[in-house]
Amino acid sequence: MAEQPAGDRTEQATPERHRKAREEGQVARSAEVNSVAVLGVAFAALIAAVGYMGDQLRAVGVHYLSEAGVRRIDSTTDAMATLLAAGEKGMLALAPVALAVLFVGTGVAYAQVGWNWSPKAYSFRLEKLNPLEGLKNRFFSKTTWFELAKNLIKVTVLGGIAFLAIQDMIPRLVGLSKLALVEGWAEAVRILAELLFRMLGALLVLALIDFWWQRHRHAEQLKMTKDEVKREMKDQEGDPKLKARVRSLMLEQMKRRMLDEVKSADVVVTNPTHYSVALRYRASEGAPKVVAKGQGHLALRIREIAREHRVPILENPPLARALYRTAEVDSFVPIDLYESVAQVLAAVYRADHRRSDAAGV
Repeated sequence: MAEQPAGDRTEQATPERHRKAREEGQVARSAEVNSVAVLGVAFAALIAAVGYMGDQLRAVGVHYLSEAGVRRIDSTTDAMATLLAAGEKGMLALAPVALAVLFVGTGVAYAQVGWNWSPKAYSFRLEKLNPLEGLKNRFFSKTTWFELAKNLIKVTVLGGIAFLAIQDMIPRLVGLSKLALVEGWAEAVRILAELLFRMLGALLVLALIDFWWQRHRHAEQLKMTKDEVKREMKDQEGDPKLKARVRSLMLEQMKRRMLDEVKSADVVVTNPTHYSVALRYRASEGAPKVVAKGQGHLALRIREIAREHRVPILENPPLARALYRTAEVDSFVPIDLYESVAQVLAAVYRADHRRSDAAGV
């Protein structure tokens, strides 16, 4: 498959990209979902609390209408006090609906994007003053066309549902005039609820489509080019070339330290050409230890240093291969190789009496 151009945004956004977008206030949030949730809970609370609200409002009306002829209002202060008292009782009547809307609206918003306070979203930026950029974003973007289509569909669908529903309800609407006040109020609420819940069903479908679109658009806007992903990896993890160079220097330093340990070894076991393993035994350490090992060129260098410092070199291919494969540098010899290593050390001690501080083997 052909390589994508460097400038094409083909890569999914990284976690770091998402984090920066949230800091700037760029989140996938559907206002339609919030609207449907708020309207739905408002209607539900209205129906659930209709009796309470009706009693409260009727009490307010009866109280002030019955006292309208006897209450004296001689000043602006009296008028304001009367209005505030009426407003307080009206707010108490509407409190169930208001509280339900507040909690559900906040909860749905939080469920969509979580808690996200973004001062950067409100900061001043010069590009916001560019009229051409504003016109481009307002009239020639996918978002604008989607919002236009969504609103046209919304108006059409809701208008059609309202028209058909009202047609069916005309006999019931006409019959309201024949009912008593309480029965008429209850029937009017039922008619309104039926109409609103039909419209809410349509709004819910549109809200789900909008929710998908907002998340899809957000993901597309945050997509990155291959170069952006590489640069971010470099920023987070460092330049791969620099990391390779540092790793190479560390390995070289470790190799030099390992080769320095060959000088203090008691014996170097060889393959004789492919492997070299340097061993050292100190009574205080309790067991023989591998102080250096190598293959190929490194094995040759271990033997050269051993000769320079008169460290015995013993050819034992099976033992050399086993030590190279199973023992790590600066670790003790595996238990199953103790006997073979002890025999090698014993042979070296008998042939060379240089070691004066070694314990008996």
